[in-house]
Amino acid sequence: METNLIVQLVSALGSAGVLAWYCWYVTSTTLPRLVKEFREETAAARADAVAEREYHRERTDRMTDLAEKMIQQCAARTAAADQG
Repeated sequence: METNLIVQLVSALGSAGVLAWYCWYVTSTTLPRLVKEFREETAAARADAVAEREYHRERTDRMTDLAEKMIQQCAARTAAADQG
């Protein structure tokens, strides 16, 4: 019974009516949902990128500190060897 109703509505509205309904459905339902999902996924990816960048920044800072300490130790040993 419900199939007949759908067929009758499509017949009455014609292809222009179906196209208008489809445009309304896409713009009012599908696109907002897709935009929302995209923004959520982008926010999650952005948060991951920020965390990874912070990890690499801390690691680079730590390596820089160690390299500076090594340079200072080498300079101190070279100065001690030159004096001795």
